[in-house]
Amino acid sequence: MTVKLAVLEHRLLTTASTETVNQSYIVVKQGIRHLLSCFPLNGNGWMRSAMSTMRMEGPTESVMHEVELSELTSPREGWLLGSRIPFLISLSQTQDPRAIEALNNDLDTLFRWMPEWQVRAIFEAVGDYGKSIMRARFSAGNADVIAAMDPDRLELLYRIMGLKFPEKDCARYFRRLKTCVGRR
Repeated sequence: MTVKLAVLEHRLLTTASTETVNQSYIVVKQGIRHLLSCFPLNGNGWMRSAMSTMRMEGPTESVMHEVELSELTSPREGWLLGSRIPFLISLSQTQDPRAIEALNNDLDTLFRWMPEWQVRAIFEAVGDYGKSIMRARFSAGNADVIAAMDPDRLELLYRIMGLKFPEKDCARYFRRLKTCVGRR
């Protein structure tokens, strides 16, 4: 499957004829259909299907349905989040609430459970727009996740994302309430 997707991507990026690109897309969709007929709970298969459909057809209802199926059936593991998050960041530009919700869920999982090297690798791979989304979600959008984090992990994630750790500016910082009392 990975090789078929790489061939399709290569043909899209080169000056391949429309017929050649369409043939590659058909081969990819047949391979994904076969994979999902054997393993319908393969969340990675649903995500790859959404990615190929998005690449060829744009943000259709089919893409959103496949993203939802992927979210329901994917394990929350770093190797999957590494491909899901960049894709969902690009899909979130459509402002579809389902894409934004799926992205926020994956970012919360990334921040809370994944090793720092995976957080750093994904953060460095997503470009300026993706970094701004990750920073916004981390700093404001997930108070429950942040409140449950170990203070050392929290400080490390602030550093990875180039954010100033709030505690450093406060005379007293209440992490669970996200409240700063007095300034240094």
